[in-house]
Amino acid sequence: MKNILILLFACLIFQSCKKENDVEMMGSKFKISGNIYNNAIYCGGAAPSEELLNYLATERPSANSKFYIRKGNINKPGEEIYKVIHTDANGFFTTELPKGKYIAITAEKFNAETLPQMEGCGWLKKQDFKIIVTGEDLNSKSHFTVDCNPCLGSPN
Repeated sequence: MKNILILLFACLIFQSCKKENDVEMMGSKFKISGNIYNNAIYCGGAAPSEELLNYLATERPSANSKFYIRKGNINKPGEEIYKVIHTDANGFFTTELPKGKYIAITAEKFNAETLPQMEGCGWLKKQDFKIIVTGEDLNSKSHFTVDCNPCLGSPN
């Protein structure tokens, strides 16, 4: 009987330590910083010049931009925003995130989620870029293409 009580006591101590460590790990945040760059694509209308096409294809910092961060692998419009990050004039940002997978979307995409004509639009489900926090600080260089919103159509 004494051995059983000692074993139960040891199990309780082990379990409480394990839970404490799990909570501590889940609560840990890691510094995430880096630069965000984008390029644009031709979205229709009159045929652009070669010069304009080259300009659109040129990678530029996402200067003074806002990005919305959601947890997970895919963007789910209307789901809670976990964090908002802002870039400076050079497209640089810094934030802290716990270990996990996140997606980022532009402010334009986030704002379009509430428009009635956007209901069911697949464009909204596409993330602009992903952030994967593995359990250590991360300095990243993220790229994305500012793509056309096919759900709004082109103005006449």
